[in-house]
Amino acid sequence: FDSASSRDQFLVQVRAQKIIAARSEKDYTDTQLAVLMTEKYFPQVDKINIYGATGGRLDHLLANIFLVLGPEFEHLATKVRLFDCQNSVSFYLPGEYQLLKEAQMTYLAFIPLTAVKDLSLFNTKYRLAKAKFNRPISLASNEFMEEKAHFAFSEGVVCVIQSRD
Repeated sequence: FDSASSRDQFLVQVRAQKIIAARSEKDYTDTQLAVLMTEKYFPQVDKINIYGATGGRLDHLLANIFLVLGPEFEHLATKVRLFDCQNSVSFYLPGEYQLLKEAQMTYLAFIPLTAVKDLSLFNTKYRLAKAKFNRPISLASNEFMEEKAHFAFSEGVVCVIQSRD
């Protein structure tokens, strides 16, 4: 919270059960450190929800989206979720998944963050069958056709975003 206002820093100090301070000059971003500390102090958690990590500076947004690609974070990929008032962002490793449509969300995006093999999209407006992507790409503006959608892939890391206007 080194870039937060004094008021916001005070609010965090009053409400937080534990505060871990880090130097401004460091090898990890604040978000990366927060994820590492969450894993260290709360290894039993199955979700790491991060709020407000998508607004403001674009370099921070990209750092937060690419966080799960680091070797020390990849095993946490399916636990990490980013939220703001218009979006929820989840990360997936190879496998088959069912997505539940979140309340008030309209759009669904699938973003291969790495090379991805056999990406299939089911129960979505725009479907895919075992598509291969050699580089990151945003498959934006898809939509749920029902309250659930399914997708699968055999290799890589995929980011899924549910969003609304």
